[in-house]
Amino acid sequence: MKKRSVNIRQINNRQLKILGAKFTIGLIAMVLLCIFALAQENTTEYWCQKGQELQVNGSYEEAIQAYNMAIQINPENADAWLGKAGISSRIDKHDEAKREYEIALEILNKRLEENSQNASAWINKGVALSCLGRDIEAFEARGKALEIYNQALQKNPNDGNTWENKALVLVGMGRWEDAVEAYDKVIEFSPSKAAYAWIDKAICYSEGLSMTNESIAAWITAAQLIPTSDIKNQSTIWSGIGKSLSTASRYEEAIKAYDKAIELNSKDVSSWPNWSGKAYALYALGRYNESINAFDIALEMMPEFPDIWDWKGNALFQIGRYEEAIKAYDKAIALNPKDGSAWNGKGMVLYNMGRYEEAIEDYDRAIKFAPFNVTPLADLYAKNLSATAWTGKGNALKALGRQSEMEAAYSKAKELGYAG
Repeated sequence: MKKRSVNIRQINNRQLKILGAKFTIGLIAMVLLCIFALAQENTTEYWCQKGQELQVNGSYEEAIQAYNMAIQINPENADAWLGKAGISSRIDKHDEAKREYEIALEILNKRLEENSQNASAWINKGVALSCLGRDIEAFEARGKALEIYNQALQKNPNDGNTWENKALVLVGMGRWEDAVEAYDKVIEFSPSKAAYAWIDKAICYSEGLSMTNESIAAWITAAQLIPTSDIKNQSTIWSGIGKSLSTASRYEEAIKAYDKAIELNSKDVSSWPNWSGKAYALYALGRYNESINAFDIALEMMPEFPDIWDWKGNALFQIGRYEEAIKAYDKAIALNPKDGSAWNGKGMVLYNMGRYEEAIEDYDRAIKFAPFNVTPLADLYAKNLSATAWTGKGNALKALGRQSEMEAAYSKAKELGYAG
């Protein structure tokens, strides 16, 4: 029976469109976590701040250790539990993240029993509930925080700090246009925070409103306000421009922006997202060898991030380097055994090698580990992943002549919206 070759690029085109969704599942949670002031060493605040710094740099294991130190000092610190949960979610350890968010939620409920006007507790409760998939309750919690900030602004409408807090709540509620207006108030009333408010506006335009030109303009304004000597933040801005362009499928321009970010911050380990972002853009353009080279540089800096191994596997598959692709997928799976995307990619490789029974087993694992019921963004990703895996399984069953099972698999894929 003739085997139909699977083109992973066709299947992954829509995954590229929602790539930002998977990589920003934890974005809102990170934005909404309070920004710790400089703290003395060996305090809860110090270790939480350290955890945030390490998390931003992509040093996830070290960040978890820092949050564990904070929790050891004060097990009732909700911010530490939220920070740790955010990392667990980021590296696809969803069961651990769920438990940690639930602990944070319990602590926050105690705080609110003591003081129902604690706006930051309502915000963080909204974060925990949202990440647990309890969206209606999360919206209500953020609404409580919004009421408190609105009351404060009635008394002092020129308070830039309160406008900033209100903006963060609005981001969490998905009210992106209102958040942009609030950030404009921050710029007006708190000039010292203007540069970072422009960065936040850029994120709103890009992540929430899909307004690429406005996002890029906001990033550039932030770049003009931040000293050129501040290399790290300048690099972050160019990375943001690259992501905005990539989201708009303007991949050639995105690569140039990522190159600028890399030029500014080439040696720091925190530059790994620039290399991975460039690699994704190269992949989308079909420049697979260049993409693999960029993924390899990102992996030198961040060897324990499964998604990079996963996408390197995809690129290797595209140029027929099947054995190497399997090794890349296996590395992703070793780092995260519940990485449904890696199981799906490996299934595609095995199918194209004619190893149909093994392919079916891996497609089944991809379906099993599609991260449904985590967050709405994760559900969107899971639906696409599951549909792709059911289609691949159907192809393998067809190659084996198992007609009734094939039809059932294709039917499941169709239910999930696959129209390939």
